Amino acid sequence: MKKYWFVFCKTDIMLEKVGKGYTIPLSEEAPVTLHPWTHVLNVTPMEDGTEVKAVMIDQPITDNPLYEMCGLTSFLLPPFQRTLSQGW
Repeated sequence: MKKYWFVFCKTDIMLEKVGKGYTIPLSEEAPVTLHPWTHVLNVTPMEDGTEVKAVMIDQPITDNPLYEMCGLTSFLLPPFQRTLSQGW
């Protein structure tokens, strides 16, 4: 079963490139190497039951063309701006 993988590195989040946009990686296995000491956080599942996991990595992903690191501010700011513009 596929899971959403929130992968953090310091102040960045890893996003998967999909067409002309980006998304949180959705896959059966983690999109990064997990070590025996890696703590995988189980997050509350999505409304449709899809599992959500979160991990922290030590180094940003720079050698995989499928993924890109994005600053959390850049990732979170547009939805917050939309909320404010809609009268939050």
